[in-house]
Amino acid sequence: MMHGITVKNTVGHLLISSEFECMHCAGAAQFVSTIASGLTSLPNYGGYSLLNGRHIHRYAITGNPADPPMFFIKPTAMDESHGILNQWSSSNQWYVDVLQTGATSQPPIVLAFMLPSAMPASGQGYGIATFLPNGRLAFDSRLRPLAIYHAQSVVPPAVPCNGGTPQSNDGYSWNNSTLDFDFNCNNKSNRYDMPATVTQDNLMFSAPCTAQAVYSRKKYGFKRSCSTYGGCQDHWSTACWWAMYHQAYRVNTGSVIAGWGMYAAGYWFTSNWEDGSGFLGTGLFGGGGGSTSTGAQPYADKTINLSENTIIVADARYYL
Repeated sequence: MMHGITVKNTVGHLLISSEFECMHCAGAAQFVSTIASGLTSLPNYGGYSLLNGRHIHRYAITGNPADPPMFFIKPTAMDESHGILNQWSSSNQWYVDVLQTGATSQPPIVLAFMLPSAMPASGQGYGIATFLPNGRLAFDSRLRPLAIYHAQSVVPPAVPCNGGTPQSNDGYSWNNSTLDFDFNCNNKSNRYDMPATVTQDNLMFSAPCTAQAVYSRKKYGFKRSCSTYGGCQDHWSTACWWAMYHQAYRVNTGSVIAGWGMYAAGYWFTSNWEDGSGFLGTGLFGGGGGSTSTGAQPYADKTINLSENTIIVADARYYL
């Protein structure tokens, strides 16, 4: 006859089990450095382009490469969005890069949760422990097990830009390079209700950040110069502003906000014109043809990996 234990709370959520392994707090990951900051303006663009900014913070914690940790983000910039960009192991260290939106760099607190079998044994003598049928440790109350406050299936809006879906249009003057689109994403999010018994300052969350997007605004310019002798010289230009986005989240008292954070941005420009120097040998059109160009965006406009993900919210006070 098999024996085990299952403990649930008053709403039926599983708290303790001898059938499933529970994640436990391994402590705060060490802040390594802020590896990127900026994006308060469009790189390579000399015109006015106010952006909200972003920062990428790196953290590390010791852990078994065979047992990936679950990282929880506790923001210090409460009104900014955060998301995990990358997570990897090297030797006996796990690393994670966290995206933070905003003009000011404010690294969040990052807590790591691991399986109890991947953690050192507790030095405390008393507690509750459960084991899987194969003898592997499943739960240990002395190791600060994860207590989930709220879990929600969420998805951000399909297009991240405040200005909607940018367009590519012709009909502009040659070499027109005036930006007329809002690439910021702070107003593009979906809000989901959750219990309001834990205040914003005490909340932390863990969630996949799978969605990415790139969108661009293009202006095609044209000019035709004609002489009184009947010859014409055509001029073309293309101005392109682009931004790349990554899925990101905010949590506050009573709600989860699924949205976006800007990851990269840029500007490129091309201008070319026909050869007008040979017309009647007069050089009326300013010499030979030619072209100029600058910059490139990473890939064509699209949103990828957009799907519902589950965000897990917990009360950070139990682990700090």
